[in-house]
Amino acid sequence: MNAAKKQMAREEQPTEKVSLARKLKKLGSTLALKADILRTNKNKGSTEHVNKLYNLFAPFYDLVWPSMKDYMSSCRYLVDKSVHDGEYVLDVGTGTGVLSLLVAERGNHVIGFDLHPKMLARTRKKAEKQGKKNANMRRLTLCRGDATILPFGERKFDVVTSGFMLVHLSHEQKISAVAEMRRVLTDRGQIALLESRGELTKRYDTREEWEQILRTLGFGRPVIEDIYDVYRVIFATKQA
Repeated sequence: MNAAKKQMAREEQPTEKVSLARKLKKLGSTLALKADILRTNKNKGSTEHVNKLYNLFAPFYDLVWPSMKDYMSSCRYLVDKSVHDGEYVLDVGTGTGVLSLLVAERGNHVIGFDLHPKMLARTRKKAEKQGKKNANMRRLTLCRGDATILPFGERKFDVVTSGFMLVHLSHEQKISAVAEMRRVLTDRGQIALLESRGELTKRYDTREEWEQILRTLGFGRPVIEDIYDVYRVIFATKQA
C-alpha cells in the first residue's frame, strides 16, 4: 500500500468507529425506551408514541431478535403448528416480517400487516432478498394500518398470527384487536399468538387472563404452551 492509500485508510478508520459507536448508542437508547414503556405502561396504547419508537427501532430490530435462537425457534414452532397447506394467513403486527416470511416460505399466501412504515420497509427488503432464492416470497403482501380496525372483510383468513404486538396496546385496544382478528377469520379459523408469560412479568397476561379474554370474544378453549422458558404460544379456534 502506498503512502497516499495508507493516509486515506487512517482518515477513514475513525469515521467508521464513530459511526458504529453512534449506531450502538442509538440502539441502546431505543432499547431502554422500549423497556421503560413495557415496564411502566407509560404511553401504552399511544399510536403516536409506539410509532415513533418503532421508527427508531426499525434499523436495529433484526440485529437483536432474529439472532436469538429461542425466539426464532418459537416463531417456527408457532407457524409449523398453526399454518397448513393452502391456508390464507394474516400476520398482525408483522414488524420486520419474521412470522410473515416463515409463512410465505412454506408456500402460503400471507398479508403482513403493521402500523409502522419503516418496519414494513424492512420486511419488503428482506422479502426481495429472499425472493431471489425462493419464489414463494411473491406470496407475501404488505399492508399498513391499525390492528384495532382491520381493513378486511369478514371471514377472509384461515389463520391470524401475531407476535409480541398486543403487549404494546392498552387493555381496551387489545380486546378490540383480538375481536377484529376473530371477525376476519373464517368459520373455525384459528389465531396463533406469540407472547411471554404473565406469571413472570406484569407486562403480559397470565394464562387465566388469556382464557377469559378468548372465551369472552367467542373463541374455544385455547391451547396455551410455555416454551423456551419465557415464551408462550397461544392457539384458539373461532366458535360460531
